[in-house]
Amino acid sequence: MQVFIHQLDGTVVNADLSQYSSLEDMLLSLNAAECRAICQGSHVSSLEELNNNANVYITADLSGGKRKRKKKVSTTKKKNKHIHKKSPMAIYNLYSVDGK
Repeated sequence: MQVFIHQLDGTVVNADLSQYSSLEDMLLSLNAAECRAICQGSHVSSLEELNNNANVYITADLSGGKRKRKKKVSTTKKKNKHIHKKSPMAIYNLYSVDGK
């Protein structure tokens, strides 16, 4: 039985399944021991699951599903904005008028 194996680097290899005793042996011969094999969108656990002329994709594990990081707490104090202070008759304090 022949299958087409799509490797991580994009190459396609034709493989005869009769020369392999298990899926692990096939992955070891392709230097993909820690990878997983996918056929028709599902994970392949044994060679008996594969059909003749099937496309098998070798994929690596991706790190995902982790929690989001916490937001860093700022260490410096925020600068206070200038607050306008309204004073009554402030224009008279700015300009002084002599009584002469």
